Amino acid sequence: MCFGNEIIYNVIMKKEVAEKNFKFVQDTINFVKSIELNFLVLAERLHKIQTEEMYLPNYDTFTDFLKEININNSVASRLIKIHTTFVENYGIKHQELLEVGGWSKIAEILPVATTKKKAELWLTYASVNPQSVLRQMIKEKILKKKPTLTCNDFYIIKICRDSGSKYVLADTRDKNYQYEKWHDSS
Repeated sequence: MCFGNEIIYNVIMKKEVAEKNFKFVQDTINFVKSIELNFLVLAERLHKIQTEEMYLPNYDTFTDFLKEININNSVASRLIKIHTTFVENYGIKHQELLEVGGWSKIAEILPVATTKKKAELWLTYASVNPQSVLRQMIKEKILKKKPTLTCNDFYIIKICRDSGSKYVLADTRDKNYQYEKWHDSS
């Protein structure tokens, strides 16, 4: 083979390899999307089986049924919650949920998806951020919502772990009360 033909051959081979690799990668992406869609369908089916007690009479409990299909309660619970929150309550289509990039990312936003508008906003955040960034965003949002102590009429108590007995250490109604951070020295 002469030098010019070798270059042409290499270019053709590189193009064939690139096309083959591209097709394989695209097929893999489509495969992952079908898996995610199947998780959403599974969520819908688990919800129906649980709420309509369709596991009876073959299984005594929903948990027994889950053991049969090798799904733990925690995963089933999150899948069902995704279905009830996003699909049933907010009317969000499976296709929109697929854009997020995985049911576990959808599960992450459950605590902040308290309205349809917030759910749609957080689904958008989830679709453009890695799960670690999304988790941090949600953590910051939740921490900002934590109530601060606004009550000025309270007791500070000590509770015995052994007996459960409670002891009042301070009472704000006491005229001599001065708030100090209390640390147990034991």
